[in-house]
Amino acid sequence: MKTIYQSLLILGLLLAFSGCQPGEGQHEAVATNSHESHDGHTDHDDHDDHADHEQLAEGQVMLTNTQVNALEIRTAPMQKQVLSQVVVANGRLEVPPQGKAYISAPIGANAQKILVVEGQTVKKGAVLAYLEHPEIIQVQLDYQEAYQRLQFVAQDYKRQQELYEQKVASGKQFQEIKANYFTLKGRVNGLKMKLDMLNISAKKVENGDIVPLAAVRAPIDGAVTVVNIATGQYVNPQMAMIELVDPSHVHADLMVYERDVFKVKEGQTVQFALSQHPEMIFDARVISVGKNFEEERKAVHVHAEPLKDHAHLLPGLFIKGNIQTGTQEEWAVPEAAVVEEAGKYFIFTATPDDEGARYQRQEVALGAKSLGLVAVKPMAEMDSAAQVVQNAAYYLLAEMNKEEAEHAH
Repeated sequence: MKTIYQSLLILGLLLAFSGCQPGEGQHEAVATNSHESHDGHTDHDDHDDHADHEQLAEGQVMLTNTQVNALEIRTAPMQKQVLSQVVVANGRLEVPPQGKAYISAPIGANAQKILVVEGQTVKKGAVLAYLEHPEIIQVQLDYQEAYQRLQFVAQDYKRQQELYEQKVASGKQFQEIKANYFTLKGRVNGLKMKLDMLNISAKKVENGDIVPLAAVRAPIDGAVTVVNIATGQYVNPQMAMIELVDPSHVHADLMVYERDVFKVKEGQTVQFALSQHPEMIFDARVISVGKNFEEERKAVHVHAEPLKDHAHLLPGLFIKGNIQTGTQEEWAVPEAAVVEEAGKYFIFTATPDDEGARYQRQEVALGAKSLGLVAVKPMAEMDSAAQVVQNAAYYLLAEMNKEEAEHAH
């Protein structure tokens, strides 16, 4: 009996061992297949990455749809646009001679009172200062004396003329009185002009009204730019006491270089901006083209008059202007579509797909610029229907250079 139990136990163990062998073999097979499948997947990914790198030729960059949308990249076929041909010129705002006034004293005198300061706006005829000097009084006395004497001589001249015509008076006596009359008349007129220069009324002086001061008046409308005198200071006729400028006569004085001077003509439109405020654009029209070529600058003066008065246009400010010399139809893109690298200029064409877009760099030569557009001429043949990137060219170039640098390593 004991022997039978032992035999049954041994048989059970054998059956159990035999049942486990196939399971282990299956487990090993699964493990082996899993390992092989994993290795195969790795090889496939490596192959895809390698294929992607091979697809990017030189001068190309790939962006995903997410990147394209984030940068708001716009594309459109390159079109022909009518662009203004311009001559670029630098210069400054100036005032013509008739818009400036250097005020001096007609005779040597002292500044008794000054009524203006620099920057003050004055009207023509306004009193700027008062002068005092004994000479001012003496001129009035001389005029009054000469005027009164002229009245007597004029009556005598008229009487002698009548007698001479009636052949009663001698010719010699009449000629002496005539000479005396015209000499005195000339002196009275000269003194009267001197009084006018001193802004003193000759009529009042004739009536005996003598004034101690001479008024200095503004000869033009304008702003006081310089006051060279102080109260009590002696000023002579050679000294500019006060300087005035009429801003309404300010104009653009542009320097056009030799190669462009023959393109510029009177009547052409000019747009200029202040050098320190390029966002402020002003319109003007060419009023004259200089006939004197400056050898040192290799340029000619071109004067343009603003179409409207502006408070910001002050004499002496530096400006940059574009003189529109004509128009021409050319292939053009927005300025933001062009990027410069190593002295060359490029645009990008786009080839979209489901996952994003491929961008190809195209070298171009630049032409005229106008209103945010720039004329371009592709250096190699390009499909006229190609989608040209309208913006973000700088970013595309940076991304392309980044990828090329990574692939090089």
